[in-house]
Amino acid sequence: MDYYDETGKLIDDEDLLFQMLIPSSYDAQEVDDGIIDFHNVKNIYDLLIEDERNLDKDSILKINDELYGVKTTYTQKLEVWKKYKQSPLTEHLISFEDRTTQARVNVFPERTQIGKYLKDSSKWVYEKLKNMREEISIYTYEDYKLDYERKFPNLENINKEIERVEENIKSTVANYGLNRKLNDYSNYFEDLTVDVSFFKLNNKDKIEHIWAIVIGIGLLYGSYQYLSFLNSKKRDLDEIPRYKLKSNLSYWSDYSDIELERIYNDLVKGEFIDEMDSTKFINIFREIKFKDVTPILWKKTSSRWLSILTLIELLVKPDYTDEKQFRATLGNCFCFKKDSNIVEDVGKSLKNPLEKIKDKHQLNLKIKKIVESNK
Repeated sequence: MDYYDETGKLIDDEDLLFQMLIPSSYDAQEVDDGIIDFHNVKNIYDLLIEDERNLDKDSILKINDELYGVKTTYTQKLEVWKKYKQSPLTEHLISFEDRTTQARVNVFPERTQIGKYLKDSSKWVYEKLKNMREEISIYTYEDYKLDYERKFPNLENINKEIERVEENIKSTVANYGLNRKLNDYSNYFEDLTVDVSFFKLNNKDKIEHIWAIVIGIGLLYGSYQYLSFLNSKKRDLDEIPRYKLKSNLSYWSDYSDIELERIYNDLVKGEFIDEMDSTKFINIFREIKFKDVTPILWKKTSSRWLSILTLIELLVKPDYTDEKQFRATLGNCFCFKKDSNIVEDVGKSLKNPLEKIKDKHQLNLKIKKIVESNK
């Protein structure tokens, strides 16, 4: 039968066919502490492959035929390997009387397939290790979830749980000499974008180094899976519904009257706003009819739009989708000079500061400090 390489080109050199999956040298740049020492995880490797059965030559050639007998993609090759229940951490060698070298049959990655190999193989390692709890200490996603469900977590509990999981990850990294920063590993649990320099492989390095990385990721797989779950829950709890502005009414703030009065005093002291009756300032944030509102006169001219918008964002958290209503409320609650409507001064000058607040979450730090120090 015919054999094809990864690009679909016909292979007519049988020696090349059997040698093509021998790990190539990755000419990556040097990275300090980039390699996980295979000896640190050798005992885990032995456990993972101890039940792998030896295949006879005909069985190995049958697998090889499926790997290269059609124009298979690397993903399809991995599926073939799994179909025959072969470990991604092993290869099969075949001897021939007329050859000085052994033929190799495996699914080790080509340079462009490292990410796919790591993702597929580390998950395989994780699933295997879950059934070896007596021999290997591993944090599993399932055990974590049981803890989570028992705790009925609120946001405070979730933050504490995130800290606990991160400590578990650090402990695993230390116990097995994985020797990497946490964010280096985290790449493999999101989009698995792989920087080849991570491996620090060169001509003298062996496939065992990639195995070590696969095992390292497998050991951390459950912790990072749970960490991702926790962060999604945290985002859900953090996402408080935005306040819908009401027609002909001033803002509403959850800050108390006492807190708002302290904020007013600090704004006056900082010469951000003109003095006014503090009750009138508080009414700006108590859903009072526009006709009964005395606008806040904003004195400071530097970064005035960003300052005002920061105050509104922190005290109100408004919904910005109805820009017409947003401008109307702004124009009735703030002004730049007495007896003027701020809307007349809006024009294009509001556009960029508003984008900074609602889209980029950029805040005026002085206003932020005033508000947060009085909460």
